[in-house]
Amino acid sequence: MRRPLTVLCSLTLALAAAAAPAQPPRPGAPEPAADAGRFAVGEYVGPATCATANCHGRGDAGEETDVLQNEYTTWVERDPHFRAHEVLFDERARIIARNLGTATPPTEDVHCLSCHALPVPRRLAGGRMTIEDGVSCEACHGPAGGWVDQHAQLEWSYADSVAAGMIDLRNPATRARVCHECHLGAADRQVGHELIAAGHPQLVFELDNYAEAMPSHWLSFVERAEYEPPPASPAAAWAVGQVAGFRDYLDHLAGRTAAGGWPEFAELSCDDCHHSLAEERWRRPRPAGARLGMPRWSPARWAVLRLAVEQRAPTRLPELAAGVDRLAVVVGDVRASPAAVAAAADALARQLDSVLPALRGGWSASALRSLMRSIAADRGYLETADRESAEQAALAIQSLYSSLVAVAPSQARGPVSVTIDELFDALQDRYAYRPESFVEILARLEDQLR
Repeated sequence: MRRPLTVLCSLTLALAAAAAPAQPPRPGAPEPAADAGRFAVGEYVGPATCATANCHGRGDAGEETDVLQNEYTTWVERDPHFRAHEVLFDERARIIARNLGTATPPTEDVHCLSCHALPVPRRLAGGRMTIEDGVSCEACHGPAGGWVDQHAQLEWSYADSVAAGMIDLRNPATRARVCHECHLGAADRQVGHELIAAGHPQLVFELDNYAEAMPSHWLSFVERAEYEPPPASPAAAWAVGQVAGFRDYLDHLAGRTAAGGWPEFAELSCDDCHHSLAEERWRRPRPAGARLGMPRWSPARWAVLRLAVEQRAPTRLPELAAGVDRLAVVVGDVRASPAAVAAAADALARQLDSVLPALRGGWSASALRSLMRSIAADRGYLETADRESAEQAALAIQSLYSSLVAVAPSQARGPVSVTIDELFDALQDRYAYRPESFVEILARLEDQLR
């Protein structure tokens, strides 16, 4: 039986608070609450504050409390977010800077640091904050000044921490938004065509798969059954992540037009321009309505979501599909005004909220299998879409299959998992991707799911 970490952590924090010298308020710092302890609401305390063995710095996972207590150690030793700043010293980063013609080293460039570190304004740095920490705890969990001391108190609840500045990562939509700010982009954090041309990798992200790939520094929701209200199921979290990903993308797209520099070729299907002439790939079929000689808008964020909407909220699909068609037309027309692109993106983003209740609902084994079959049968669409859409289809199938096995272990079938691996093998080399090979694998998968 796990017991609250507060039993061990209260003494540690009390001693630290007693030992900490009184600090005068910094100009511009938030006003502290009456019981704020060492830090003020909105201040960042730094990862070292959480690193004691009695709190989150154990060498191995504990079994006594309601948290693992080795969260800090897992982050330092195995989490790629800790090494996010280190990659700015790599040769690739230097080549990107050289290609961009910037004299500022990547390790000092504010555009790089906005995602590869946690650059905190001096007035909000209540604890020891260093750029070298990379993407540290508070990048995801929010500034801890308002709750780091109090969250060890027995009477302090999770809701109290959220009210004091903790980001509610139990909410899948919120969790997606936090991840998307770097892994998809935001108004001040963009990986555009120029940066990709300089050598930066394209941003590919899907909430459920990427979270599962991280070294876990948290207990599963099954192990934390005391949570109220109960969290969304893995499949529901996946579905909400699909909506959140598309909505955040649309907000990002509208923001790009406002910032100038439109058209932005990173919004279009790469293969329409970067295809192999030797293979005569121009002969491949194109979607109905696509304009010859013009690159198309990439439908990657919609490719799988439309099938989930068709299954769970079919009455909402026609309106959403019409909105997507309008967006594809204006984004794919380099002569379209930035205002027209922003209007189409904003209108579609507002429509997306209507499907969330249906997607959050219970996902039975039959519903999961049905959606997997729909994706596998969607070969006509995926053959004429782009590689990025196929990648999202493979990621969705992987997530849905994992959820299926979790709710109905008896339905785990060896050939299915092997075939899913083949889908990812077909996507491995983006320069050698062949849609006809990808859809052949999908056909076999559909047969295996019958």
